[in-house]
Amino acid sequence: TAQIGAGQKAVPAPAVPAPVAVTPAAVPAPAAPVAAFGVQMVAVSDGMPIAIRLDEDVPSDAPVGKPLRFTVAREFRVGNTVVLAQGAAVTGEIVEAAHKKLIGGSRIMFRLKDAVTTGGGKLALRGTPVRHGEDGRQSMEPAGASKHAKNLAAAAGAEYAAYIEGEQTVAVRK
Repeated sequence: TAQIGAGQKAVPAPAVPAPVAVTPAAVPAPAAPVAAFGVQMVAVSDGMPIAIRLDEDVPSDAPVGKPLRFTVAREFRVGNTVVLAQGAAVTGEIVEAAHKKLIGGSRIMFRLKDAVTTGGGKLALRGTPVRHGEDGRQSMEPAGASKHAKNLAAAAGAEYAAYIEGEQTVAVRK
C-alpha cells in the first residue's frame, strides 16, 4: 500500500466499471420451408402475356413519374397454378409526358413495374412483348381504343397487355 506523506494529497483510484452481463444476440430461427405456409415456387418465362385493366383515368397532362394502378383482367396461370389472380394489383408510372405539337400531339408513355402474386410476392412486368430499350415503355393509348374525352390520355377500364420481364421464380399460393 502506498503511504501519503506530509503535504501530499490523496489521489482517488480510477473507477473501474462494474462488469456487464453480455447476452448473446437473439438468433432468428431458421426459415421454415416455403411449403409449410401453403405456397410454392413457380418459374415464369420471359415474355408471357397478361391482360391488365387501368384502374383510374389518366389525364392528358399527367406528369412524368405519376404512379399508375392497374389490375389483372383475367387470372394468369402457369400450368394449373394461378400466379396472378384476377383483380391482382399491377403498378406502373408515366415515363414521358405528352408534348403539344402544331399538328397532332405526342402520346403519353408509361412503364409497367410489377404485379402482386397469389403468394404476396412481386412479379416484374414490362409493356412490350420483347425487350425494347431499357424500360419497356408503352403508349397510354390502348390498341383499338375508342375516342375518349380530350382531357384524358386513357380512361379507367382500358385494357392493355403486360409481359413478364425476364425469367423469374416467384412464390404463389398452392
